[in-house]
Order: sequence, then structure tokens, then C-alpha cells
Amino acid sequence: MCVVRKTVALCPVCAREVEGRVMREGETVYLIRECPDHGSYRLCMSKNGEAYTDFDRFFSEVLGKGKPAEKIANIWIVASAACQMLCRYCNADMRKPAFEDMSMDDLKRILDDHGHVKLTFSGGEPTLHPHVFDFFREAAQRGIATQLATNGVTLASRDFCKKLIESGVTDVRISVDSLDREQTRHLGSEEFFEPKIRALENLHALNIPTSLSVTVLRGINEDQVAACIDFAHGKPFIRAVSVNGFTWSGGGRSLDRSHVMMPDEIMDLIYARYSTPASCREDFLTFQKALFAIMQIMGMKLCLYTQLMVFVRTRQGMASITGFLHMKRLKRAMKWWERFASSGRFVQAVAMVCCLMYALRAKSFAIIPHMARLFFAHRLGISARNAPSKFLSLSINTSCSVLNWDRAVADRCMSSFLIRMNGEVRLGVSTESVMEREKNEIAAMIAK
Repeated sequence: MCVVRKTVALCPVCAREVEGRVMREGETVYLIRECPDHGSYRLCMSKNGEAYTDFDRFFSEVLGKGKPAEKIANIWIVASAACQMLCRYCNADMRKPAFEDMSMDDLKRILDDHGHVKLTFSGGEPTLHPHVFDFFREAAQRGIATQLATNGVTLASRDFCKKLIESGVTDVRISVDSLDREQTRHLGSEEFFEPKIRALENLHALNIPTSLSVTVLRGINEDQVAACIDFAHGKPFIRAVSVNGFTWSGGGRSLDRSHVMMPDEIMDLIYARYSTPASCREDFLTFQKALFAIMQIMGMKLCLYTQLMVFVRTRQGMASITGFLHMKRLKRAMKWWERFASSGRFVQAVAMVCCLMYALRAKSFAIIPHMARLFFAHRLGISARNAPSKFLSLSINTSCSVLNWDRAVADRCMSSFLIRMNGEVRLGVSTESVMEREKNEIAAMIAK
């Protein structure tokens, strides 16, 4: 075994901060920690030893050398404390929510203070909030991009979806437990399968820009990542697929922690489904480097527990964008770009343009106009409505819990949310808030 880097991790039993190490053993990379009271625990981070180790180095040592990134692309508004589904794997634990419904005055103040970024209206289940349409209407009047993050049950009503359009919502993010009814039985959500399918039909009929959000549990529904991507092929209203690795936190602690999958493991499933004879697994991590570098140039916060990919809709099916680039050249170019990582952002940007130009091949020119449109859509508001339908964006994230918390990653958390607790709306960083809750819950259990 060799040490990739040292860090601080948490004991999964008592949540005590202990010395942690990211270790490589053969082709597997682990986050390992040892608690003096509860012994050692290891979590698999990747099975792509050398390539992932180099990606970890790129994130930990290369990125962030210059001016610290401060921008957050999206803030989640936890507006509703109600939900009709009560998913067993939900880390919010809606059976006993620790937050309250927001008032319309709360929502207006949020628009005043945070209207410079995209706002995701969530919960709980936000469609149950009495001011759901009022919020989107107010945001649209101010020119603020908004997203509805919903379980989709209420959207089974065509009239409700029409009202969403009239209110000015930018796009919809709908959770999809599985497109396979049998799997929903294992997940305890079979009764909601038909309403979700009707919701997708309504979104399609009304051409509302949509993101599919699937929570992946090892041993239950890993195949749904590729299923969602394939489902989106002939449906250009679906602009993105967001994959959430199961988080062993909150209500999710009732399930076995073996269901946890980290992003690079999930990306293995994507590669297995969409790789070509000319590709290699390292190509996907090289592409991550390029995207992370671009995000740093834009001043966006980054997370090692997030991986991204772009798919191209072709006549034959969905194809990874890496197949449209000369990936061996991009790998060499990204190694060259590292020497500029501590320079000013203008120099970094010029160097990155050179890298991307060097990685072009004849096949690339078919997608360059779409890539330009995608870039400007993100620059102008991170809006799925403005994204070119030629592409399907994929994001994979596994939120922090006591199993995977790594101080070097947590200190750069890119996820923020607004929540109402004890009559007050608070802005929080997801990792900090989740860890505070976890430590308090574990301390209470130990005290009993």
C-alpha cells in the first residue's frame, strides 16, 4: 500500500475526528481511518488506482494554487417541511424534519439577497408549499433563474405543470428512483411509480427543460444511471441527469452502509456502458481535469466528490463527448496546463484555450457550435432552458457523511442551502451542516 495523501476523517461509529489517509492498494484507492475506541474503517473511493491517484493530486495540489474560488452556481432553498413519499434513503429524514416551512416574506428576502445565482426551490416536497407559484412568479419578474426540485408526484397533473410554465419556472429537476417498477418495490416507492411516469409525460408534452435525478444504491439500482441516460436519447426536453450516490446519513442510516457508492465507482458503470474500442478509462478522468480547470478559471468552487460528463445525442444513441476529442493530446495538454495553475485567471484561460485547441480532431467540428452555446448558457445563468438539446449533461455526486468525510474535500464544499430553523432563515454549507447534525445524532445515541 502507498499513501496518496494524509487528511482528517471521521470514525463512522462515534464521529470523532481522527487521522485519515487516502491509500492506494493495487488498483483500489481507499479512505482509511482508525479510531482508538472503534478500530479501523476503509471506504473504497476508486478502482482506477494510478489514474485516480493522479486525479486526486490534481485536485489537492494543482487546483486552488492561485486565487481561491468563491462562486457557487446554485443555492438550494429548503422551502417545505412536508413530503408525501418519505423515502427510506432520504438523508433529510422527513419523518422528523429539523426545518420549517418558509413564508412568502422569507422567499422575497432570499430573492433580494441571493438573486445573483440560480435558486433551486426544494424541500421536503416543494410542490406542497402554498406559495410555490408565487415564488417562481416573483423570481421571473426579477429575471432570476429558478429550478423546481421535486419528487414529481404532483406533476402527474397536467394542469399543475401548465401553471408552472405560467409562473415562469426555468427548469424542473425530478427525482426518479428507478424506471424499473420492480426496483421501486425494493426501494419502497412502488405506489409512486405511475405518477412519476405521468409527470415525465407531461414535462415532455409541454417541453419543460428537465433534469432527471436518481439516487444510486449499490446492489439495488446501479443500472438506472445508464437507463436514465438512454431514456433521454430521443427526448431533448431532458437536458441533464443528476446522479446522487446514496448518503449514509439522516434517514438513510436505517439502510446498510454497503449501499454507498463514490462518484468514481459510479463513473465506472458509465464507462462500461458507453466506452468505445478506442477509449480508455483514464480518458474520463482526464476530461474531469479539464472541466475542473475551467471551473477554477471561472472562479467556481470545486468538489472532489463530484464528477461530470457530457453526452452527445447521435443517431446511433448517446455518446460520451470524449469520443469527439483527441484524449491522448488532452492528457498531455493538461499536464502542460499545470504549470499555469498558480498564475492569474487570464493566463490560465489562455493556456486552457490552447489545450482545448490541441485536443480537437476532425470529429470535433460537428459539436463546436453546440459547445459554444453550452458555455455561454452556463456563463449567463446555469440554465437548462438555454442549454443546447444536442447535449445531455451528467453530474455525479456523493454527499459527505461520517463514512466519506475528508477535511481536504469538505473545506472546499461547493453546495449551499437556505433553511428555516427556529423561526430564522439561515445560509449553510451542506457539508458543515450535515456533519453537525450527524455528530449531534450520534452523540445522542451514545448517551442513551
